[in-house]
Amino acid sequence: MSDLGLAVKHLVEKTTTGGKDWELREAVDAVLRAFNPKDAKGTDSAMAALGKGVKASEGRAAQVLLLALGALVESGAPPELAWPAIEHGFIATLDGATKFAHACLDRVDHLALDEAVKSQREPVKKELPKETAAWDILRSRCMAATACLTRSHALREKVRASGKLMKAADPLVDYVDEVTAFSRVLRIVHDEPLLVIHLEQRKGWRFTIRDLSTTTELYVLLLDAIVGDPAKGLLKAKKPNPKALVTIKDPDNAPKNTAMLDVPFHTVAWTGLLADGTLPDPKSEDVEHHNWVWLEGVPAEIPPFEGERVILLQGPVMKRDVEVPVPYDALFPTLKPRGKVAHAEVDRLLAKMTAAATKLRRAAKPARTANTSRPAKTAKTAKKRRAR
Repeated sequence: MSDLGLAVKHLVEKTTTGGKDWELREAVDAVLRAFNPKDAKGTDSAMAALGKGVKASEGRAAQVLLLALGALVESGAPPELAWPAIEHGFIATLDGATKFAHACLDRVDHLALDEAVKSQREPVKKELPKETAAWDILRSRCMAATACLTRSHALREKVRASGKLMKAADPLVDYVDEVTAFSRVLRIVHDEPLLVIHLEQRKGWRFTIRDLSTTTELYVLLLDAIVGDPAKGLLKAKKPNPKALVTIKDPDNAPKNTAMLDVPFHTVAWTGLLADGTLPDPKSEDVEHHNWVWLEGVPAEIPPFEGERVILLQGPVMKRDVEVPVPYDALFPTLKPRGKVAHAEVDRLLAKMTAAATKLRRAAKPARTANTSRPAKTAKTAKKRRAR
């Protein structure tokens, strides 16, 4: 048995026999020290043993073993070897954790989820022990899953195609950070075309999006590409904060303090075009917020038109700053230029988008009229208080 195999065996034994915290930390460290990415046979055997340990464990033992699996993947072990153990029981974990969250909130509906869990955990545990256990292991399983999915595009596509995990995770997104991170990974935009048009100046660019998990990342890279000398066909505006660029392009050297980005252009989906080919004033009380491309969102939410995701730039219209998040480990957000769009082509595309948007708006008008008493969704309501 290899050194890694022996270290894994020791770790599994310690977790299943109730080892102390310091013993478990030492055991995990020993596994990571023994790992050698060049030893494929030893890695395969050790990952299989660790995965078997995860499937046979529960509670604290399973949490530690899941985190060890994720740490090995982060160190270079193949994500595909770890995934079967991580996926095992994942949907049940998400469903149970959701039921636990609902039970806590039903007892104290006036509290936010984290506060409700703190105050109601013990009484709910007596009624729902399995669901409480699911809540306890939820974060570890999501963290291990995120480590795998950020390091394997093929695995990510396979999991996303099924849709089952994404659906099960949805009720806890925006409530549990680790679930939110896992959900965002599954929605990473990879090798997709993007069309960007500044409406008033009739200027357009085409790009290919790769490994982008947030719209803020996209916006930083976009500004870096299209802001500059107007004589060279670029847009006159303030260049992105250098710290923001470093955060996205070189996350290992990202500034300690969160980088901020000055937002010079308003971003709108093509569905926001009015019948006359213009965009509504974003300051208007009647503006349709669902047509905005929120920087707090993800590129996967940007509506496509004829096979390309489309962003329309408006303004500058209002001054605001947004925080620039550090990208996930192992991801390298990229916006690859595919060329400028000629004025005639911009006009042609906008005419087609305007016609399509007008048709959509007419079809949706009865539904919106019937629901005028419902408040519009805004950025302030995007992060919901409790699980659905």
